[in-house]
Amino acid sequence: MVWTPFEVRFKDLLQRMSRHRGYVESELSFMVAWMNYKIKVTTDTERRLAAEEREMAARAQEHIASISTQSEDIKRLLEEQRESE
Repeated sequence: MVWTPFEVRFKDLLQRMSRHRGYVESELSFMVAWMNYKIKVTTDTERRLAAEEREMAARAQEHIASISTQSEDIKRLLEEQRESE
């Protein structure tokens, strides 16, 4: 039996493994790009929703302030009406 160098004996196998490693690396690269895209979409959505929530909270505070002012005005008018009677 003659000794055959590893590279010669397993040349075909090494080439196939190298090709498959390229496939795996390409798939991994695609998955990383897809995950980065999904993270960006999620982040953008969360930012938009947070801005909408802040806007709604500001409108709610303005509405509460308006109702409070109206209540104080009604209270004052009622007190004036009682005093004039």
